[in-house]
Amino acid sequence: MIRELETQGVVSKTHSPFNSPIWPVRKSDGESRLTMDYRALNEVTPPLSTAVPDMLEPQYKLESKAAK
Repeated sequence: MIRELETQGVVSKTHSPFNSPIWPVRKSDGESRLTMDYRALNEVTPPLSTAVPDMLEPQYKLESKAAK
């Protein structure tokens, strides 16, 4: 499968520190699919904060202050 994609020019061998390995995985119906192994990238990527702030958090703080 990977050799076919390589001969078609879809994928190529590389030794870059920025690439992620491609692994063929057999599906339950017998077909194969390619998966990317992003574990190494995930280890060095800082977590992202939420794009939308949690609007309930300020409400909870106000309620806890009002209860005191």
